[in-house]
Amino acid sequence: MSLQEQRQQHRYTIGIHTEVYRKSYNEEPIFTCKVRNIGLEGLKLPNKDLTLRIGSRLHLLLVTSGVKGREEFRMDAKVVWKTAKDLGLSLYPLSSDEQSALNKFLFIAKVALRSRERARLS
Repeated sequence: MSLQEQRQQHRYTIGIHTEVYRKSYNEEPIFTCKVRNIGLEGLKLPNKDLTLRIGSRLHLLLVTSGVKGREEFRMDAKVVWKTAKDLGLSLYPLSSDEQSALNKFLFIAKVALRSRERARLS
């Protein structure tokens, strides 16, 4: 028996610095990590806080720096699955404007990553 992919949206495989918060952006993040698998409806990140449970609500701050400077994107998410190693998060429904802004942010992050890779190879 094979498992069928359930995702409805494309996933980006890029490393984006991410700060994870429990309640608000005004407190210290519970952990920081690199998100390497993200789409417009969800993402996977390393499980660096074993106290998180399925259903936990989190606030995420994604940060990338590109040619034009630092870009940030804030979003709310909910833990939908977890293992000792990873967390699967579903993003709270985004409006079409928010989805457009996230898609633009992910594109900028992808371009910034490629620029850093080219500079490293030069």
